[in-house]
Amino acid sequence: RVQVVGSIASVPQEIKHDPALDNSSSIRTYLDPEHEHYDFELTKFLKGLELSRLKLTDSAKTLSGGQKTRLAITRALLAQPDILILDEPTNYLDAKGKKWVMEFISTYQKSIIIVSHDLSLLDHAIDKILFINAQTKKIEEYKGTYSQFLKLREEKVNLTKKQHKASAAHIQSMQEGLRMGPQSVKQRIQLQKRIARE
Repeated sequence: RVQVVGSIASVPQEIKHDPALDNSSSIRTYLDPEHEHYDFELTKFLKGLELSRLKLTDSAKTLSGGQKTRLAITRALLAQPDILILDEPTNYLDAKGKKWVMEFISTYQKSIIIVSHDLSLLDHAIDKILFINAQTKKIEEYKGTYSQFLKLREEKVNLTKKQHKASAAHIQSMQEGLRMGPQSVKQRIQLQKRIARE
């Protein structure tokens, strides 16, 4: 059971239908519905997300899907929710735009959940990874970047393999001892119990 406390904003991979955007009279009213930001702040975000050609007075309804998605990301970043959920936030960006998003995310003071295949984003902006282990059905926590996670995960898998191999060899040794060696009934029962525990 997950309990969420605080405000949440999420941006899908692609904006197809956004009532808030469709009902806004301008880009400015969409980005800042509560009028909490100065124009220069909004323009700074638009520039960072490669939308500097747009004017705050323009209509958002006629924009392309990629532009609408970047506007939605801008709106979410400006709102600074307690939990920000982004699905492939660098999809429509070039290297400069990706760098801007990475830097913003890496300094975000609240919680961010990111779905991304962009390894450079994951490496730059993340300091902790929660990994769902399909075998154990448990969540494992790894501190560090995505590259560090891959290294630590590989080390853990290799260690587990070694432990299983050593355990299997130990069981085989006890089974051979059970077959070959002369033991009392009590010793055989104890050995069988040890094998079962292994």
